[in-house]
Amino acid sequence: MHIAILLLAVAGAWGTRRYCVGAIERCHLEARSWRERWSWAIGAIVVPALWCMIAVLAVVVMGTHGTMFGYSVSAIGLWCSGSLIAAITVLLIALLGRSGQIQRELQHYPKTAFISPTLDQTLELRTIASPSWFAGQVGIIKPELTIGRSLLTSLSSEQLEAIIAHECAHAHYHDTLTFFLLGWLRRWTSWLPETREIWHELILLRELRADRWAAQYIDPLLLADTLLTVARSAQQDSTQTATSTPIIAGIGFHDFTSIDSFEARITALIDPEIDPDQSMIMIQNADHQADQLTFKINGWLWAVLACFPLLALPFHHV
Repeated sequence: MHIAILLLAVAGAWGTRRYCVGAIERCHLEARSWRERWSWAIGAIVVPALWCMIAVLAVVVMGTHGTMFGYSVSAIGLWCSGSLIAAITVLLIALLGRSGQIQRELQHYPKTAFISPTLDQTLELRTIASPSWFAGQVGIIKPELTIGRSLLTSLSSEQLEAIIAHECAHAHYHDTLTFFLLGWLRRWTSWLPETREIWHELILLRELRADRWAAQYIDPLLLADTLLTVARSAQQDSTQTATSTPIIAGIGFHDFTSIDSFEARITALIDPEIDPDQSMIMIQNADHQADQLTFKINGWLWAVLACFPLLALPFHHV
């Protein structure tokens, strides 16, 4: 019976992923809000993982003794569950260790004080000797703004401010922590359909949100022009940009080298008709309260659905 529960969880995870992928495709076809795209993409990563995690935990709690629906339980399901828990725990520890190693290596690079008149604050940033144009938030909980030395010397002060404002947006939204956890879930659910496409969708929406936040302080046209300039450099040197620092959740100007993604971000910046702020940022006004309520209700529904394997617990008798 434990195997049946695990198979049911796999089927539930697969079905949930397919449903979310279909919803994302409908959002694109019907040009729905980017907030709705964000919620479906998050659900497509998180809910299937919860299906599997809760199912294996339920099997571990029930153990190898007793019966369910008149059938005795076996140790095979428990071994499978224990193996999965061990594997994803080792993966998490490995990712944390790699991130910690990168942050320790980062301490060898000097800190530079950068006075930002636009943001009205003095920022501390690490400068690394990178031949590529690199800018990103490095770390998980307390990321450090890191800039490649070649980028500092190649851009104007206005363009540099645009990049730094964008990277500050990632820190503002805690993107490093959020996408570290999402990346962990993505890695051990990569066997589900459309994982790569959903991940690209999430990263694009994350960058659109950061662009919008930066556009509150930087001229959107300047931001778009800077994005285009750095994008061209990234395309010419795509093999060296972020590979030396793999745990980076805020590498906004380098996450995408595809033309379509850059076009989407630039269009969102220069087209006043498109307002990702309505869909990505929690706006505290009456016009968006209904949308926020719907988002919260959907979140609770997803959580209840993911807990479905727990319904098997009352039917287990020792």
